Amino acid sequence: MTEKTGSEAEQIRIAIEGERAVQKARRSNLRGCRLSSALRERAHQHAQARLAAGDTSVEIARDLGLSVGTLENWLRQRPWPPPSATEAAEAREIRSQIEEARRGKEQLRGQRLAVALRRRAQEHARARAAAGAKLQRIADELGVTTVTLQHWMRPPVEEGPVKLRPVRIIGPINNGIAELTGPRLVLPSGVQIVGLDVDQMTTLMKRLG
Repeated sequence: MTEKTGSEAEQIRIAIEGERAVQKARRSNLRGCRLSSALRERAHQHAQARLAAGDTSVEIARDLGLSVGTLENWLRQRPWPPPSATEAAEAREIRSQIEEARRGKEQLRGQRLAVALRRRAQEHARARAAAGAKLQRIADELGVTTVTLQHWMRPPVEEGPVKLRPVRIIGPINNGIAELTGPRLVLPSGVQIVGLDVDQMTTLMKRLG
């Protein structure tokens, strides 16, 4: 291994340790955590060059701070198609906007990003996927999870106005358990509302309409 190759291996190892430290701080354990696709691709290319030069997987894995199984798994994977310079710049800009939006919220879970930003990320992801990039790679580039990206890429569901069907107010009934008196409102979902007088029921129907 040359001095240049050794320096590159050291840089990759430090980058791997850095990503793992960040993930460990965010999660209770590292099970299921994945390093970024960009870093895995860099390690993949480094390992391929080392193998071509005659180094073994054991030596390379040791220098990168990886298990032999992890390295060999990466080597079995097909190379990821790199983004063009324009795509890379756009991904960085979208990622920066997403991170800025996240910093503006105390808790991202349950919060929705702006429609325009999600649409831009969606269009970028579809273009990258059409070029052959894997979803995990695209998600890493944008700084989101694969699940989030999959959700964004789903076709939008058109929401129309809530439709109500005609109802009729009926008098006292006996359901076999207890006798209920007074008017009853049956909603399209099957939910029945009882216990209101006619004026209250009329007001409720107007609000629902």
